[in-house]
Amino acid sequence: MIVDAKYKIRYASKVDHLDIHQVSGYARLRTVYDLLGISTDRLIDRLIIYPDYKNGSYDLFKDLRRNEINEYYGVFKVGIKLPMQRDTVRHF
Repeated sequence: MIVDAKYKIRYASKVDHLDIHQVSGYARLRTVYDLLGISTDRLIDRLIIYPDYKNGSYDLFKDLRRNEINEYYGVFKVGIKLPMQRDTVRHF
């Protein structure tokens, strides 16, 4: 699985297709297949991690594949709770 962290709160309700294309590009690199020892006929799963202050998990490794992004095969997202100071969160 190729993992990329994005510090974008909007992932809780939607996705950024450019970010998905970026992580998918990493998953197509020959060096990644060689490093993982995976046959090139297999699709490598991709995961986007994003901050989710309301519904995020404190346990990053629990159910990494629970939220597949419907428009793509093998692309998942997981929200995690991050430590924060109350008055410093800006909503975009």
